[in-house]
Amino acid sequence: MVEYVVDTYAAIEYLNGNKQCIAKINGATKIYTNQFMLAELYFISLKRNGEEIANRHLAAFSSHCESLYETDIKEAMKLRLKLKNRKLDISYTDSIGYHLALKKNIKFLTGDSAFEQLPNVEFIK
Repeated sequence: MVEYVVDTYAAIEYLNGNKQCIAKINGATKIYTNQFMLAELYFISLKRNGEEIANRHLAAFSSHCESLYETDIKEAMKLRLKLKNRKLDISYTDSIGYHLALKKNIKFLTGDSAFEQLPNVEFIK
């Protein structure tokens, strides 16, 4: 049983046909996203591809959206500050995704090099 929290990089690579991402995501029993990742995915796709494709990309991942609670936001921002103190500059969106992965004790699927040496990460390129 393989589950992932998918970050925006992995979602975009999946939608762009990256074979490694397709294999990971399609091979997972369950994937999770969050509202912040969906907003980032939609924005990037809208900027690159236009509204019609951005709508399709959003729809492809919306059903995997995990609700966020106030405690998740607090813990994710504490985690971001802790990582920033270690000279790892990660976004708010990635902080929330990584927090969810740690909370669920599953892998965070990403290609962001800031996460390459962190636990609970499945690193892709």
